[in-house]
Amino acid sequence: MSLLRAAAGQAGCEAVLTLADVRTTHSAFAADEGYGYQDWYDEYDESDDEYTGGEGEYDIQELIDSEVTLTHWTGPEGTRLEQTSLHVDSKEVCAATPTGDLAPYSSEYEGYMGNWGNTLDRWYHRAAVTVWPREQAFANRAEASPAWALEEISAMASAGDVPGARAAAVTLAPFWNTALGGQTPQDRGRTWELFGQALRAADAVADARTAAMLLRPFRVEDLDHESVDPFGIIAGRYGQPWTAELLRTWFGGDRPAWTYGGPERPRWVADRLADLCARLRARGAAGTVTAQRLVDLAWEWLAKDIDTGLASSSPSRRDEKLADLGRPLASLLTAAAVIGSIQLAAGGCACELCRTLRTFLDDTSRRTLEWPLAKERRRHVHARIDAAELPVTHVTRRQGRPYTLVLNKTEALFAGEQLARKRDEADLEWLVANGAGRS
Repeated sequence: MSLLRAAAGQAGCEAVLTLADVRTTHSAFAADEGYGYQDWYDEYDESDDEYTGGEGEYDIQELIDSEVTLTHWTGPEGTRLEQTSLHVDSKEVCAATPTGDLAPYSSEYEGYMGNWGNTLDRWYHRAAVTVWPREQAFANRAEASPAWALEEISAMASAGDVPGARAAAVTLAPFWNTALGGQTPQDRGRTWELFGQALRAADAVADARTAAMLLRPFRVEDLDHESVDPFGIIAGRYGQPWTAELLRTWFGGDRPAWTYGGPERPRWVADRLADLCARLRARGAAGTVTAQRLVDLAWEWLAKDIDTGLASSSPSRRDEKLADLGRPLASLLTAAAVIGSIQLAAGGCACELCRTLRTFLDDTSRRTLEWPLAKERRRHVHARIDAAELPVTHVTRRQGRPYTLVLNKTEALFAGEQLARKRDEADLEWLVANGAGRS
């Protein structure tokens, strides 16, 4: 094996020991059955459905199908065995000894069943040497073990090789969505573990585009109290446009509805949203803006479900649907009260200027913002403040180029926040008293 590794290295490849499971399917006939079916209906017996006799009791014909699956391989340093599950195309397999010359560890015969049958399946355990180009080694291992890949990216960055970690992560892009997508509720424990690893890797690569690729396959339901702080750090690192786009993807984006539907979304909103928003708000202005984005997207989702319930022609179904949305709605109102942010004008402008304005409004430590802006950009901010009737003065200091727009929060802003909080708390008490809080 050492000589083979050396030869593979000279060819720019990596060689690893692997264990494989091989399954072959041949057409076959029981020895006393011959090649005809004229007597099948007369002689058929239910006990003949499966054949478990010896190898010499049937005639094996042509190969119908062959399947090779790698089940284990050695790690990069060749000292530990790692579990994997990777199908290998028959065109990529070369065997010095044909599989058929070996003894199978299991076999199963299916008699003639009209439209199928007269087949013999056999299973083999085989050892193999797997060789691949060195530049594909990381991606090949990652596709079989995403958890290993994420930990390796973080380890490379921690060791000081951030460019290497980033380059390794980029090789995952062609298959990453497929490798992590399609998780079922039964997979949630594994997915939450992967999510934590992905957050660490996304932070480690120090590149917004690569980080988004690593995190895109997940869903907003993966965000919990353990991951919200690491996510808040990443949101601060990569900025609000990046965070807003990622959150929209996690909420569904352009994905088919079945990929994020089901009971998990209402439970997540009902049980986690308010707490997550409180934790994000505690991180400062950037965290508060992220929490506001969560609330906005949760409301978009909830509003659609409310509309669906109201459109039901069955009164009982309509009442049941709306009652089920009571707890998520109560949690959403609580989250809105927790972050206590001032909304911009109806319809909401999502431009960069309005995001900056919202950040300023949500930052309780800042009373004044001096903002150098060109004329048309100042005009847009003036219009948004006036349209939303925000308690903020806005004057232009005509010195230098561009002129500086000076914003000052008035006392009415803070009084309005207190009033809005009291109103939200009263609304929440009403919902709970009228049954919205019951599951």
